[in-house]
Amino acid sequence: MIRDVPVKALRRKMLAEAGVMLALAFVLEYITMFLPKLPQGGKFVSLGMVPLIIFSIRWGGRAGMLAGAAFGLLYYQLDPFFIHPVQFILDYPLAFSMAGVAGFVVRKDSHRSMQAGIILTMALRFICHLMSGVIFFKAFMPGNIQNPWIYSAVYNGMFIVPTAIVCCFIVPYINRRFEMKAG
Repeated sequence: MIRDVPVKALRRKMLAEAGVMLALAFVLEYITMFLPKLPQGGKFVSLGMVPLIIFSIRWGGRAGMLAGAAFGLLYYQLDPFFIHPVQFILDYPLAFSMAGVAGFVVRKDSHRSMQAGIILTMALRFICHLMSGVIFFKAFMPGNIQNPWIYSAVYNGMFIVPTAIVCCFIVPYINRRFEMKAG
């Protein structure tokens, strides 16, 4: 019975931090709504991934994937657009749940593994959006582009690459600050 107390306290701490990180991710995504947009309404950078990846690194992959999926559902409220239920799943809960992958591969003390985890996370998110674009958004392709794979890859790469770069610079710095506070 006494052994359960620290675990429950740890769970409460994790849930509290998840709530804070989800709120922070939501605010950061809201701020990016005012930045210039891509032709079909997308953004050039997704700052909400920063707190999601940090949470995943701190609490592990399963908790990170769950928080990411929850954020995907919240994000839908910010930018509500879907044309098919499978597209909704690919673009919202599944794509954002990929933030949790960093929690599976990152060693907290390794800068290189952190960047590798971020790149893997963003690559998997890219694949989710790529598939959605190829399957559901080929109707939005300009007439001079014939291949939906190329169109979707270029369109989604225009925000995934800048987001990955921002995360690779910011996440290790912020995570180091968290570790210094804890230690």
